[in-house]
Amino acid sequence: MKTQITPSPILAGLAVAATLGFTLPPTFAADAFRDKVTIDTREIDRDSPAPRSYAKMLSKVSPAVVSVHVSSTEEITFQDHPLFNHPMFRDMFQGQDPRRMQPRRSEGIGSGVIVSEDGYIITNNHVVAGADEVTVEFAGGKKRFVAEVIGADPRTDVAVIKVKTDEKLPTIPISDSAQLLVGDVVMAIGSPLEYEQTITQGIVSAIGRDDVGVLARVGGYENFIQVDAAINQGNSGGALIDTDGRLVGINTAIATRTGGSVGIGFAIPTNMALTVAEALVDEGEVQRGFLGVQLRDLSEGLAAGLGLDAPEGALVGGVVPDSAADKAGFQFDDVVTKVGDNEVDDAATFRRLVGNNKPGTEVEFTIIRDAKTKMLKAELGEIPSDPRLANRPLKRSKQSGEDFLDGVNIMNLDNSMRSQLELSEDVSGVIVSAVAPNSKADLNGLTAGDVIVNVGREPISSIREAVEARDAIGDSDYLLLRVMRRGSEMTLAVEVAEE
Repeated sequence: MKTQITPSPILAGLAVAATLGFTLPPTFAADAFRDKVTIDTREIDRDSPAPRSYAKMLSKVSPAVVSVHVSSTEEITFQDHPLFNHPMFRDMFQGQDPRRMQPRRSEGIGSGVIVSEDGYIITNNHVVAGADEVTVEFAGGKKRFVAEVIGADPRTDVAVIKVKTDEKLPTIPISDSAQLLVGDVVMAIGSPLEYEQTITQGIVSAIGRDDVGVLARVGGYENFIQVDAAINQGNSGGALIDTDGRLVGINTAIATRTGGSVGIGFAIPTNMALTVAEALVDEGEVQRGFLGVQLRDLSEGLAAGLGLDAPEGALVGGVVPDSAADKAGFQFDDVVTKVGDNEVDDAATFRRLVGNNKPGTEVEFTIIRDAKTKMLKAELGEIPSDPRLANRPLKRSKQSGEDFLDGVNIMNLDNSMRSQLELSEDVSGVIVSAVAPNSKADLNGLTAGDVIVNVGREPISSIREAVEARDAIGDSDYLLLRVMRRGSEMTLAVEVAEE
């Protein structure tokens, strides 16, 4: 199945079903997975001159890259047509209704990487998702084995399959993907467009891509290596290797508007893929810890309003009651700068670092609160099984009120407004009754119907208190406002208009 013109990246493999993936308990004997794979963490040699040919190295590692053939059954429905009701036409179908669901076989091909001599293969979740049968074809096309799906993780797009054989299979050593730098030479091996054992070369063009969006609908964890080696549909699940023949990534997606390679491909780093594969093999599932905070990226305005030198870190936009974060003392507007010893650049980095830990793990966080650095420790919980229901949209007030900022009018809350906004009696603040289009407040995200509960760090309950808190801020370029919108709280940094 091919995805055609799209402004966003599409999966590079041939997905065979619309399901999001599955996790199955392993049926093969499962010794510790990491003991079965070869780890090679030597530093990348960036000083030696490049060889004239990589043929010798590739002849050793390419047999460990296989073609993954999948087949599944889809159900299709014929379109309504007046002839379907004609007796003669129905006789052709022996009295059965031709409009009912009809089964149809679907086939696809992706790639995989053998990582253990006894048959464990890492591929992509979207390659095997929904498959009724998975077979693996080895280099040269002379051998095919039926494979079992050991487990799959839609949130990272990693899957592990296994073939059962008495042969000692060829493998690829696994490198530390954290060593990669932009400019390092890499090669992609796979079955693009069904051309098996195809090898393309390029360089790492970016690292740590967490805004690709191919895993957004499943709440995924993106941390892609971006490469300019030609990757096409069918490369999914194949190997991204360095010039020493070590696995550094699992090819996963491409950015395209035509369905073909335009020189922007994405691979899952081996450090992430190996961790997920280990959990799938040893435990049958991937367990991720839950902290219980709502996160936002920091804009320059928010950073300035919070007294930070740069918009680095993740802003806590809310804390789930009775969660690990609540018990650890996290507060609204805390800025998290580190998870353990790892720097936090943005909300996606924070989420990924927390998700790397299992429930029950105690994790230390470095935060900035009121311009002071603090340390918090939290024992992570389990991700809730039921997502929150979406809040009902607000009805916008058409009334105006007292000028608060340039282009912003506010009003005191009354009982009718509380009822309309479904606010409890313990919520104090003022309601934004009007925001002028294209005003600085409008451009900074403030909207009519927002309930302002804090001005700066001061909680307010009336227009008078809001104005006093505003005036006490001084000559700052930004005014921090904590607002409630559709049941959720957030902090906005509204640029103050120059006189």
